[in-house]
Amino acid sequence: MIDLNIKEIEGHIVGEYTRQPNQVVDKTTLGMALYNEIDGIIPIGVNDDVTTISYDLTDTVTLDEYFGDNVKRKQMLNALNDMAGSLLQCEKYLINTSYIVLDTSKVYVNKTTKKAYILVLPIKDAVQPVDTVNFFKQVLFAPLDPDDENEYVSKLMTSLNPRVYSLEGFKKEIEELLGEKPKEDTNDDWDAEGKSIVEYAKARLEAVKAELKEIEDKEKAVHEEAEAKAKAKEEARKAEEEARAKEEARKAEEEAKAKEEARKAEEEAKTEEAEKEVVEETVEEVVEEKETAKAEETVTETATEEKTEEIADVEEVKAFLVREVIETDIEEGTEEKVEQEIPISKNGYVIGSSENADLVIDETEVFPEHARITMKNDEYFIKDLGSATGTFMNGADISQMDDEFPVINGSKIRIGQQEFKFVIK
Repeated sequence: MIDLNIKEIEGHIVGEYTRQPNQVVDKTTLGMALYNEIDGIIPIGVNDDVTTISYDLTDTVTLDEYFGDNVKRKQMLNALNDMAGSLLQCEKYLINTSYIVLDTSKVYVNKTTKKAYILVLPIKDAVQPVDTVNFFKQVLFAPLDPDDENEYVSKLMTSLNPRVYSLEGFKKEIEELLGEKPKEDTNDDWDAEGKSIVEYAKARLEAVKAELKEIEDKEKAVHEEAEAKAKAKEEARKAEEEARAKEEARKAEEEAKAKEEARKAEEEAKTEEAEKEVVEETVEEVVEEKETAKAEETVTETATEEKTEEIADVEEVKAFLVREVIETDIEEGTEEKVEQEIPISKNGYVIGSSENADLVIDETEVFPEHARITMKNDEYFIKDLGSATGTFMNGADISQMDDEFPVINGSKIRIGQQEFKFVIK
């Protein structure tokens, strides 16, 4: 609904619409309304910069006020006839219905002539779109005079059926109900030479057949359009189901692959642990057997030193997160990809977007404390710390796992848009 500021100017009642700065004027429609005396349209006026559009509403009332609480048959038919005629005039002058205010509170009736007029507001997107069928139905829902013969309403409602509706046909029906002879029917009368009743009946029958054929064609077109839409909808549904099935299969394959890699990593870890225990047991046996002899003590010391060096080597093993970065040589003006090694400097290494994280990733997808890497018994594990975007290991999302997930040498870890390779040296 549009708002008009009603005021009195030099003895005239004027309704003004104030255009907002972001609203665009349709200059073609404005020109048509300004420079043509279009029958059934309230005259329009504008100021120099078209910020105010005014309408002369002197000696008029709104259609709602004109109808009141008891609409007479002739009142209704005359108002509908005027408005239908106004809309046909708008079509003649190429005025789009999106600029016509189809609202009973903004249709005005001259108090003297009883003629109804409509408003044209040439501002883009200012008028709430209402199709003419629904507008005329809304008008017909006004309170009718119970003493009148109101069967005309059902006839007009039939004319407003979207399958057969046309503005010209609707106006013709109104004119027939008013007792006026529609202009397009003048050729149906018997001509000066006098046609026979049979000839006239045949002509009318052919006209009715043509109308029925037109209705059948429209219904067929509507049916075909509905079938085409249903077919397109079904094809879209099938395509969506196929895409969903493929995506689920891909995810299942990735999860199975991740589980298999995790199982292999666990088996390798167990094998390494078993081998370590065997070595430790062998060292202990050698120490016990060689305690009584000096030569054996030397051997034992040598073995112990070797074992100590081995243990030291284990303690010196460090893990790194390796990612590709681009280095720019300003002097040469070249760029190249290089691997950046980020040492995992402590047990409980936290990755996140917080400045307090051990590795800071400044991305919106990364949570303040997104994931943590820990070391237990010379093995490394990673755990998602409750992020909503997930932590991915070799393509699999491990955020739903309650336990820590083992990480082996060469594993690929992705957090946010950053991808790392886990390396043990």
